[in-house]
Amino acid sequence: MANDFSTDPGCQALWRFEPGALGQDSKGANHLTTVNSPVTDTGDYREGSASVDLERDNSQHFTIADGSLGAGYPFKNGDTVKKATFCFWMKPESVPGYNVYANIYTKGSYGSATACVEIQLTNGKLRLIWGKDTSWQDNWEVCNISAGRWYHVAVVMDGANRVWLCRVYDATTGVATSYENTPTANLRIVNANVFVGAYEGGVNTFDGKLDEMVVFNRLLSPMEVDKIRAGTFSGFSAVDVLQVLGHVEYQVPPLIKTTQSLAQVEYRIPPLIKAPQIIGQVEYREFDPGLYVKQFVVQVEYQDIPPMTYRRKFPVPDARTTWQSQAGRRNFPIVG
Repeated sequence: MANDFSTDPGCQALWRFEPGALGQDSKGANHLTTVNSPVTDTGDYREGSASVDLERDNSQHFTIADGSLGAGYPFKNGDTVKKATFCFWMKPESVPGYNVYANIYTKGSYGSATACVEIQLTNGKLRLIWGKDTSWQDNWEVCNISAGRWYHVAVVMDGANRVWLCRVYDATTGVATSYENTPTANLRIVNANVFVGAYEGGVNTFDGKLDEMVVFNRLLSPMEVDKIRAGTFSGFSAVDVLQVLGHVEYQVPPLIKTTQSLAQVEYRIPPLIKAPQIIGQVEYREFDPGLYVKQFVVQVEYQDIPPMTYRRKFPVPDARTTWQSQAGRRNFPIVG
């Protein structure tokens, strides 16, 4: 299976690192310039037909100037929304130790007033850097990383509301883990180039393989991230039905009747409404138009900021609370 990002307006760049198109953006026009002739590996990859194999000793990497980035690209100079999600596969051939750095993604340059975001390896760990609008930066060491193993990494950043999330999948163990951090100030937006596999000037280069790096200007949920990792992403979906157990009847004259339902549903357009649990009985009657809710037990949550960070929560006061339509008094019109 393969991901389909074509219908998602939030997807701003897709670098697949395919042979003959190493720096080509498959989604937009954010084409990368190759530096020091990186090459593909057609025998060890996670998507498509190849990955890119960057050699640290040769300072191989990619870059694109801020002015060449598309208008919707996250953290481009002038961006006031400050929302982004970065997803990619990586297989480091070496992981730097203390005070040595290998940058996977960089937006910024050296100096206290030019740091924006860095995704890097150091001290045997995955580390993220958040450039603050009032001072230097926040550093976050997320988790341990081992050489010679494929990882799928997602970094979700809300620069205005100071939310930082990271989800790391270790393909060797088959385990995905989510992490969360709160920076101390809003994200700084700067006029600086983007580097993939290095830092400004071609230093702090990454040693290893990268595959399917995709960039969004919106905040993805863990479920969407997992779909990208599994190769089943098919575009933005406001509603995700996680589980449904039910019994459905169809009768004539037209009557669709769900006599028993147990469902877990998520609705994700910020502000975020989540209904983690629904137990209900619903009837739809065409001869007497309306959707009749016979009985529901629901738990509902409301969030301003998506995945994993809960700011506002409105639970059902009592799990036994139910709603029931009354004939001739209350019904719900058909939704086309």
